[in-house]
Amino acid sequence: MSWPLYFALEKYGNVSYYNWHSDPSDSFPFTPGLIFTNYSSSSINASFVYLYNKSLTGNFYNKTISGNLVTDGLNELKSDLASPYYQMAKKYTTEELISGGYFSTSADSVQPHHINTIIIISGSSGTYVLNGELYSPSLIDSDSHSQLFYSGKNMTFIHDSCETINEYISKAK
Repeated sequence: MSWPLYFALEKYGNVSYYNWHSDPSDSFPFTPGLIFTNYSSSSINASFVYLYNKSLTGNFYNKTISGNLVTDGLNELKSDLASPYYQMAKKYTTEELISGGYFSTSADSVQPHHINTIIIISGSSGTYVLNGELYSPSLIDSDSHSQLFYSGKNMTFIHDSCETINEYISKAK
């Protein structure tokens, strides 16, 4: 989800990041992504909370997680987010069933169970949650960072995902 988020946020301000790849043992190994480190804009605010390392064996700072990944992720979110956003993240990742006939929460739909990527977009006109991937990582797992920076915005699935994020930003303002 980092590519459409990057292109959506750069429309409004300056995004700081570093290049990242998915875990070599992931279903889509070495898929290029971005870790956001800062954002500055005069029109919108953005903050980023990272819960796990790429192998899901520790938190983002590689402190070993000895217990349940979902519980540990929720504890991290609770300490990093304002209560209404924490409650929203908890509800849509661990309580509400995801659509598509999976009959599970998004946290329980992945192995190992963990809090998946979400985007919370909030403003004076409303709050919206985008839960989970906006496209399959298989669509970019053979691309490089430079290819995605150069042409990612023109790839239909990234473009459409970016537009979805921008639509919710506009709705929330």
